[in-house]
Amino acid sequence: MKSTWVSTSMDAERKEEIKKAFTASTVIRSRLKEIAAHKQISAVKACQSKNLYDSPNWALLQADSRGYERALEEIKSLLD
Repeated sequence: MKSTWVSTSMDAERKEEIKKAFTASTVIRSRLKEIAAHKQISAVKACQSKNLYDSPNWALLQADSRGYERALEEIKSLLD
C-alpha cells in the first residue's frame, strides 16, 4: 500500500480504517488492475492506427494517448 492512501493530516482512526479497507479489497483491486491493463492495451492499439498518421493533429493525439497511458499506470501502481 502506497503512502499516498493515507495523508499525514489524517487522524489515526481514519488511517487505520483506510488500511483495513485496502487490505480487504484484494479481489477488487486485482480486477481493477486487469481492467486498467486492458484499457491500456486498447489505447495503444487505437493509437497505432494507420488512419491517425494522416491527421493534422497527430502530435496532439499522441500526447493525449501518452498522458492516458501514464494515468492508467499511476492507477495500477496505486492498486498495488
